[in-house]
Amino acid sequence: MPIQNPGFEERGAGGSVVGWQVQSPYEVREGAGRDGGAALVYEAETPPPYFVPNQGFSVKPGRSYKASAWFKAENLRGGQGLICLEWYDAKGGYIDGSYLIEGMRGPTEDWRKIEVVATRLPKNAVFLRVGVYVEKGVTGRVFFDDVSVVEIPTHAIEGLYSDAFRNRAASGPVTFFADLNLDAADLRPEDVRAEFSLPFAGGRRTVPADALEDDWASVTVDAAALESGEVLAVVRLLSRDGSGEQQADDSIAIQFTRLDAEPQAGVWIDRHRRTIIDGKPFFPLGMYWGGINKEDLDLYARGPFNCLMPYDPNLTREQLDLCAERGLRANCNLKDWYSFRPWAKDGNRTRADADAQAERFILELRDHPALLAWYHNDEIGLQHIDEMTARYRQIQALDPNHPAWSMLYQFTQTRDFLPSFDITGTDPYPEGHKEWWTFPSKWPERQRRDTFGKRPIWQAVQCYCNAKAQKGFGRENAPPGLTAIEEMRNMAWQALVAGASGIFFYSFFDLKKDAAKYGVPFEDAFAEVCEVASEVKRFEDVLLSTESVAIEADSPWLGVRTWTLGGDVYLAIVNKRHEPTTGRVTVEAPAGTVESLIGEAPGRAPDGAFEVDLPPCGVAFARIGTARIGR
Repeated sequence: MPIQNPGFEERGAGGSVVGWQVQSPYEVREGAGRDGGAALVYEAETPPPYFVPNQGFSVKPGRSYKASAWFKAENLRGGQGLICLEWYDAKGGYIDGSYLIEGMRGPTEDWRKIEVVATRLPKNAVFLRVGVYVEKGVTGRVFFDDVSVVEIPTHAIEGLYSDAFRNRAASGPVTFFADLNLDAADLRPEDVRAEFSLPFAGGRRTVPADALEDDWASVTVDAAALESGEVLAVVRLLSRDGSGEQQADDSIAIQFTRLDAEPQAGVWIDRHRRTIIDGKPFFPLGMYWGGINKEDLDLYARGPFNCLMPYDPNLTREQLDLCAERGLRANCNLKDWYSFRPWAKDGNRTRADADAQAERFILELRDHPALLAWYHNDEIGLQHIDEMTARYRQIQALDPNHPAWSMLYQFTQTRDFLPSFDITGTDPYPEGHKEWWTFPSKWPERQRRDTFGKRPIWQAVQCYCNAKAQKGFGRENAPPGLTAIEEMRNMAWQALVAGASGIFFYSFFDLKKDAAKYGVPFEDAFAEVCEVASEVKRFEDVLLSTESVAIEADSPWLGVRTWTLGGDVYLAIVNKRHEPTTGRVTVEAPAGTVESLIGEAPGRAPDGAFEVDLPPCGVAFARIGTARIGR
């Protein structure tokens, strides 16, 4: 898509910048550009009012776009130079946006390119806006030039996946999912039909899709009926009129391996999104860390945790030994070993350098008994999807016995990250903003949908300092401090009812820092995190159950989920806001005793429904069935 006045050369009436909305502290300066022409310049000695220079375009649903700009900075302090894409509905209402977490910091000697990607705009998107800007509170001088927005080619079929871990299975049902983008092809589900060509043991057969929607089609077959070894699965999109003519760009294939037996060693993911270690289900429960040391591990190991997520990109076997000695598993950080990382270690500046370093790291640690998974993406944007997908394939090739985990704030773009991970997750930190309080369930709910409900979600839960967090829980007179235990519990259970199959509290190192900042004994702050985590740990066998019963709530503020175990139904109800909430929950449960496990047990109405009256951020977890003593 041609952008108007990409180099800021054209001026209109009164000195306006053609095509752009620009105001102070931004201005166009002649001779400041990359080629000696004009450039957009931000200059401030003290932080000025916040503004984003921008330009807009009309767009259609389903399309994808990449924006880029060239950036240079002098004396830049307090933030970054950034670029964004935002999309709006027909009434000008903001829908969503794609933003850089890691932009460009200064000073810079040369011009550098920054990029951002917006994929598969939703059905109600009609307007796209590109912005180049610096963060709030920045001082110094920043230059922007040669802005570009291009449409990324899209296809009616964007990908093909299965619900088997790394497309390998020996027996049982296996579902193949076609990732569709019918909007981009101006198609509707009623216009097309999907067919899957699968290699059965008696010969290749074409099987029609069991289901077809705007953005997916699927078929389920018995894995044992497929040809043994590596085989090719293919999906095609055809006209529904029976002509047999394929749509353009409408077929895709993947390699699938029909195993002789399911794996019994290593770490893998089963069809229920559970982590399996050496054949046994495992519910990951941990915290984010910085580095690993013996003193902190001794304290941590006395808590309810079974694993941790250290950020140290130079983790050693000796540090993993310390974890193993305490019965802990550790995820190993690969997120910093990319060529685009400005702080890439040991001179990694090219793809080859980064790949070589990652290979050495993987080979060094892949056989350690404390290794849980490889953490290879922490909020990295889609502009780097090719390198992240290549890293995922490198992990697959070098270590088939441990999965790869990708943490995203870009939860609406999860489908486009799908080729690059085994496990995903989101990190919604409401940070005291009450209007954000549905995010701990909204984000994983969207991820679960966009991974066809078949990829594990290991969710990050906030436990670090928040000056507003304690208000409303009888602590109004307490000094600003750490996240209230009621909020931590609520965020954890919001994630669980939304389908999370692992919980990691963020973070051990921030908790230590913030406890010291606010004069709270770290042991007390850590004890509150442990209390919430212990409640999750206590019901680990329930959370690992693969059975459930139907449930429905009459309020959008109530998050609900069930599990069944030993003939009993376990019912979780979560208030997703900072206000009292009442409602009715209908669940297919026995007419037996309702035993409270967390919070107050919901009351049962004469018609069998449950009536709840939850306090702000309240959580109710109950067992429905024959009462048992001592649980």
